Amino acid sequence: MKTTYCKTCNKGFLYQDSYRRYYCSERCFNQQRKRACLRCGEHNFLANKNSPLCKKCFPLNNIDEKHPLYKIYLSMVYRCYNPKRNNYQHYGGKGIAVCERWLQNFQDFCKDLGERGHELTLDRIDNSKNYCPENCRWATVQEQRLNRGRFKGTKRKYKGVHRHGSGFVTTLRFNTENFYLGTFKTEIEAATAYNNKLKELLGDKCLDSYLNKF
Repeated sequence: MKTTYCKTCNKGFLYQDSYRRYYCSERCFNQQRKRACLRCGEHNFLANKNSPLCKKCFPLNNIDEKHPLYKIYLSMVYRCYNPKRNNYQHYGGKGIAVCERWLQNFQDFCKDLGERGHELTLDRIDNSKNYCPENCRWATVQEQRLNRGRFKGTKRKYKGVHRHGSGFVTTLRFNTENFYLGTFKTEIEAATAYNNKLKELLGDKCLDSYLNKF
């Protein structure tokens, strides 16, 4: 008869007597499911086997996994709380969190954001703030690109501005068109030209987060 080893206590036991396949007893099975929640720090049952959060912090019951927003919702939560995610460093690693209202109720997340339009993605209006109703929206790829912060390691101080010789060149890509806005003596002048062109193109739809800050 095959002997296997409990994933909790490492005790050898007969495979046919196993509890939930890899545990020698119900006690060991429950102990394995209890882990330190990455949000509250308490040793509780996790929301599910892949969740970094406990059931109290992240109740997943009564959620329709076939809902079109479910995967987007789950990705939002995991990139804020699961260090194993590749993009965690840009979210949870920087202190970005999900508001209590959305963590506790998936339906509130759906209600606050409304129906997702074609090819739209979840975007934070202010990238330094958390996921919450007043800071999130459905955005196009173009809006996401305009709204993103500076890339890690970049030497550029302002969006669309780079040094060229003794001056500073300003360029802007809008939709599929590239705009060359000129060469300027100072970075401030170059960054101002970027802001002015963006305001001209977007009008009232231009958000403060799209513009260079001085």
